[in-house]
Amino acid sequence: MKFRKKRRGVRNTEKYKHVVVKTAKIKGLPRVNHRGKDLPGRRTEETCRCPQKCFDGLSEDDKSGLIEQINSFGTKDEQDIYLQSMIELFTPIHLKAGQ
Repeated sequence: MKFRKKRRGVRNTEKYKHVVVKTAKIKGLPRVNHRGKDLPGRRTEETCRCPQKCFDGLSEDDKSGLIEQINSFGTKDEQDIYLQSMIELFTPIHLKAGQ
């Protein structure tokens, strides 16, 4: 028995709700999440909360340029790879007891 193929329209995947939310999150834009909660866009805070105080040596223009560069990537994976390449590794100094 042969089944007839159904005619289907073109998929507009870029208009799907989860895709719209995901792309807005990647681009750092204000968005409404899946639960309907309004979320602000990505921005830099006044103070850095990390112990190394990374943002203290950067001007506001440098901070905004960095955020724009991160927002320009197409996927979250590209953002993560870029940020991982910017991280400097160091070996922690372990002191032995009694020294």
